[in-house]
Amino acid sequence: MKSKLFLSGVLTAMMLGSFDANAMYIGASAGVSKNKLRENIENKTFSSNGAYTVSLGYVIPVPFVKPRVELEYVDLLSSEDHDDVKTRGVAANAFVNIPVLPVVTPYAGVGMGFFRQEMEYDKSDWKVLPQYMVGLDLSVPMFPLAFAAEYRLIDTSFDYDNRKFYRPNASVDSKIQSILVKGRINF
Repeated sequence: MKSKLFLSGVLTAMMLGSFDANAMYIGASAGVSKNKLRENIENKTFSSNGAYTVSLGYVIPVPFVKPRVELEYVDLLSSEDHDDVKTRGVAANAFVNIPVLPVVTPYAGVGMGFFRQEMEYDKSDWKVLPQYMVGLDLSVPMFPLAFAAEYRLIDTSFDYDNRKFYRPNASVDSKIQSILVKGRINF
């Protein structure tokens, strides 16, 4: 009887996430990014290369769902042959946990940010773009560390003025998909 009571108390504490229920955090991630470009009927897929982010966030003290908000710098790189596509930006993101298990927690998020894409001979204008995230968060209560695996999609259209690969003044649809491993430290 005592062990069941103790176990239920531990599980309740883990679900509430007592350490990070009201915490600022800094985070970083690394992974791979793939960029699919399309202009009119022409498609071009750039292979996976580096994806990196750095973030500063806050976990809002709401039991169980633990919503969090963050500011993030995003640096995504894809390439094909000798042509690189760099997507960089700053975003504000919001996440909500979907409590299923006490230590491994699925989450979903959405963000809005200013992004710019660069290719070898051209740069796009800065645009306000949405990004969508889903992932699994691994955090151990009473410790200031958390880790996550995340899938991210940025679905957009960039405008290019002088791009040699595309016709002048081209508008290029772009789907940027990233898979990231994230870490954060609560303080």
